[in-house]
Amino acid sequence: MEEFYEHPAMADGRVGKCKTCQKRQANERRLRLEQDPEWMAKEAARHRAKAERFRQEGRATVLSKEERREVTRRYRAANPEKARAHGILGHALKAGKLTKSPCEKCGTTVGVHAHHDDYTKPMEVRWLCSAHHREHHRKYR
Repeated sequence: MEEFYEHPAMADGRVGKCKTCQKRQANERRLRLEQDPEWMAKEAARHRAKAERFRQEGRATVLSKEERREVTRRYRAANPEKARAHGILGHALKAGKLTKSPCEKCGTTVGVHAHHDDYTKPMEVRWLCSAHHREHHRKYR
């Protein structure tokens, strides 16, 4: 019975779908909803409100400026090639040498990220919306 989630409202105490099917359905729903800019905006607002509520209740981990700098320093030390590519790309975008393009998968212009297939080529990027960028990284883990 471990392949079914517990649910106290069900007669037998278990959900009627196996964990694998339940997870697949949840992922499909999330990917479908992430294509809707209105839903994404509402979801972002909901997350901001939740974070604010956590801060007010003292349950949030709020890093000081020095702590954030230390986290960034450690990331850059552990990933120098990535940090270099991100920096070069960021400067190119600010200077207008490169502009963001729509997502190559769905064409949306909302929440588009630059994806490096090769960090040694910092100016060669693929533009993917947040949903397709996550999907891409899940495939290649």
